[in-house]
Amino acid sequence: MMLPSPRAQQYHTHRQLLAVTRARLGEGALDAIIVPASRPAVNLDHAVTLARALGCWLVVLCSLKARAQEVNELLALRNFSGGIVIDVAENYKHPKLEFVTSRRDELDLSWKHVSPNGDLSAKRNLGLLLARMLGWERIFFMDDDIRDLDASHLREAASMLGPYRAVGMRAVDFPDNSVVCHGHRETGAYQDIFISGSLLAVHSAETIAFFPEIYNEDWFFFYHDAMERRLGWSGRDATQLFYDPFANPQRAAVQEFGDVMAEGLYSLLHYRIGAEHATSDYWKLFFDSRQSFLQGVLARTEKMDDRYLQQRIVNSIEAAIACSRKINASLCERYVSLWRRDLGAWEQTLKDLPRSLSVKEALGELDLKLSDQDPYVLAGIIRRNRNGIRKDIIPGAAALIPPGLTPSAAQVMMGFLGPPWVLPLLSPATAACLSPELPRPTGKRVTVSVGLSLTAWAELPWITLCGLCWHLRKNSPSRKTQYGREGGSQQAGTESLPNFRRRGIERHRGRYRQPRVRVRRSEHAWLCDDLTIAPVRARFITQRFSLFTYCFSLPAE
Repeated sequence: MMLPSPRAQQYHTHRQLLAVTRARLGEGALDAIIVPASRPAVNLDHAVTLARALGCWLVVLCSLKARAQEVNELLALRNFSGGIVIDVAENYKHPKLEFVTSRRDELDLSWKHVSPNGDLSAKRNLGLLLARMLGWERIFFMDDDIRDLDASHLREAASMLGPYRAVGMRAVDFPDNSVVCHGHRETGAYQDIFISGSLLAVHSAETIAFFPEIYNEDWFFFYHDAMERRLGWSGRDATQLFYDPFANPQRAAVQEFGDVMAEGLYSLLHYRIGAEHATSDYWKLFFDSRQSFLQGVLARTEKMDDRYLQQRIVNSIEAAIACSRKINASLCERYVSLWRRDLGAWEQTLKDLPRSLSVKEALGELDLKLSDQDPYVLAGIIRRNRNGIRKDIIPGAAALIPPGLTPSAAQVMMGFLGPPWVLPLLSPATAACLSPELPRPTGKRVTVSVGLSLTAWAELPWITLCGLCWHLRKNSPSRKTQYGREGGSQQAGTESLPNFRRRGIERHRGRYRQPRVRVRRSEHAWLCDDLTIAPVRARFITQRFSLFTYCFSLPAE
């Protein structure tokens, strides 16, 4: 089919293809946030905060610089038990993720120019498969370089799903564009930002596409949603971590094939023409438009005052032009044909998936397994993931403060209790280091529960002082009526811990979760009482610190 040349052009914006939707608050909660992680675990802190605020699962698929062990340590420090952390091997393969477009011998082009994003597409497809098998309906894909999102933004996007199969947001600072489009903007031309797979809510219960291994894989994922006008934009924008798009000219070269394919297919959507009309004749016309676009960027660089930036943009655009010459119309037509074949196979894969599985069973279907959990979780101090494993504290658990922190913790405790109280609880080496002149008494096995703030040991005196102030406050004559209001069988001014939890913590339910603190009674656990019933537990600690219970189990010598 021969198309008129005006239809074969590169557009500076595709916003006309988006439906700006409005939130339908209260309709459909988010089931999970899925993060294809490739950066160190510290970059997941924002995702943990959002998952905690929304009360949903957090699925972290780790590879490259992301280590499952470090992610589990982060979840433990944040006292978050709704995490599913998975290590994805470097050469991970599975029959459900075998696509014709992923075969390196199918295309007459080097693989680095076809798929420059590594395993990003595979991890997102794993997230789609897990959502289907676990029965999740609303999921949110979020990359680990995304910042400045609020829980209400995700809640709004999830509520829009149903009429729309996918609802996205834009990463506007730093702009989420290809290197060529960055050059287009830097040389003075207008360049818009499209929604991205790094900020995408998906209705996973419907018939959905897959992420192919190609640059702009997210544009291929929601291509049919855009064609059917079921692709929404929530009107929200976020930021992503800064990077230098012109640092390496080869970045533009490896993006060129995916940029050409996506821009060419979306150019047809402006005229409501589907991918079946993307023939060789069409691609020949589009290549002419693409070359004019690239040459225009080069021409505008001559008017730039910043010569250093000018030279880097020129190097990147020239690299893209060199790669573009290796791409021909028949290659593009063939890729579209293979991609459409993969879509049919993927639809059948989704139909054949088992449903309503547990996390362990679903991962087993994909030849994956949960990563080993943090020692604090395994010992029972922090509640485990919701996969059927016991969540109680095991009596007689081993000492759980890391060896490097034990002297510091002991020093803080000795400031309150004195050496005679603390030294019997320490190992001989630690006791000798802190107080060599005082021998460590021997005796029976002792178990003590002490509430401590991992993020600031120095706050322990302040927290204890708050606990003492609480006792004085509740016994004050002016407060007796207030604190004796609940619990009809109570005496005035004496409030039990369960009632305090109902008043102080349930008041914040929906925004903060109750800190998972387990206190096991013993003769030396009086300090825990002050920490647990202090008002700061519901207000200060819940918002600023992760309160853990460290359990020491010290055998007699």
